[in-house]
Amino acid sequence: MKRTLVQACLIAILLTVAAPVIRAGGNATHTRVPDVIYGRKDGTALTMDVFVPKKNANGAAVIWVVSGGWFSREG
Repeated sequence: MKRTLVQACLIAILLTVAAPVIRAGGNATHTRVPDVIYGRKDGTALTMDVFVPKKNANGAAVIWVVSGGWFSREG
């Protein structure tokens, strides 16, 4: 229960912070650097997109990690 509450709070914070970036559209307040390779796993590049503010950068960062997996019981 406590872990679920913490996760819900973190998601709410991330959505609050990410909303201006998502809504910016044509008047972007940031520069997007797509597909930055941060590591490799079994020959596959692990990538992320980096959003850098165009002005008033204060050194703070938000790391949004989406995890999941896919598996098959066949075979």
